[in-house]
Amino acid sequence: MYEVGLPTYRNGPGGTVEPAQYRVWVRAPQHVRPLDGVSYDDVPVEYLEPPSLVKRGLCPRR
Repeated sequence: MYEVGLPTYRNGPGGTVEPAQYRVWVRAPQHVRPLDGVSYDDVPVEYLEPPSLVKRGLCPRR
């Protein structure tokens, strides 16, 4: 899974428009794939720690 920040705009105070960022989790390759000819060597990557044994045993609640 990858957390992706998408640039967007939102309404600000007094009818102004200001830049914002919408963050979303996506799964690869189900939702995204690399573009041919594009280098991703400079994209920052931060790995998440694996969940604890307790969290893995309980599974996500729905």
